[in-house]
Amino acid sequence: MVDNQLSTFWLVLGYACNNRCKDCYALPCDFDAVWMDVGYAKEVMRTMKEGGAKTCLLIGGEPTLHPHSDKIISFGAELGLVVVIVSNGRRFKNTDYVKKVFDNGLDRAVISINGKDAITHNSLTNSPQSFQETISGIENCSEIGKASSLTTICKINATQVIDIIKLSYRKLSSQMRQFLL
Repeated sequence: MVDNQLSTFWLVLGYACNNRCKDCYALPCDFDAVWMDVGYAKEVMRTMKEGGAKTCLLIGGEPTLHPHSDKIISFGAELGLVVVIVSNGRRFKNTDYVKKVFDNGLDRAVISINGKDAITHNSLTNSPQSFQETISGIENCSEIGKASSLTTICKINATQVIDIIKLSYRKLSSQMRQFLL
């Protein structure tokens, strides 16, 4: 018998996004608003769970923009998967949405922060509101559920990495900071 090595899988819900990041792998897809069918997403989750997967990472584009992201999260949680969403965090500025997805079984939001300030972050995302919305998303997720951050390091923000880490740390709730220590 072969030990199952499958632990985590990534499920791309679509490539639509409310940012236009300069380094995004979805750039060649032109951020088209074509979404994975909910039935197909459920089929993939079920198949992966049967194959031994424990964790599902929902990615995109921006997976929170999927019109049925809450149903997909709920289904994955009902299967017993740890459901994590990798996001730019902008939709999480809405506390009702945050509460809904965590109530539906979201385990963690991993939110991308690309600069220590609005100038750098917004420049990299090509969106003038993204920094403040992302910061609000990190704060809301860490208060209602679990949140962590990620940063794509590039030439523009490479000298800011320590400051980005400090900013992320300050924006996480005290409960989340204790989790990280």
